[in-house]
Amino acid sequence: MTVTGTRKTYNAHIRLTRQEHERIAAASGGNMSRWFRAVALDAMANGGPHLHADMLDIRNQLAALGNNLNQLARRVNAGVAVTGLQEATDELRATALRVTKVLRKVR
Repeated sequence: MTVTGTRKTYNAHIRLTRQEHERIAAASGGNMSRWFRAVALDAMANGGPHLHADMLDIRNQLAALGNNLNQLARRVNAGVAVTGLQEATDELRATALRVTKVLRKVR
């Protein structure tokens, strides 16, 4: 972590669109350098920016859960005895918890 008052002797250059610059400038409270350092150091402390991979994995899990629930609903509507509803519900709750954790990373 950077100690307040420590002289910064290295520069990093990034390219942004106008919209990205405006959003980051507003979020940073006027000190974009401090904001970028804090975000980068936080990402390093938390194992890196894996948000995209997390979201893709969750999307795939939700698609599979949706497919399972559709199959269960078809069987129920056809009057067929259904098993596995508790497992599907438990998996849905676990996935909802993962979504909540990923959303906390975004905020």
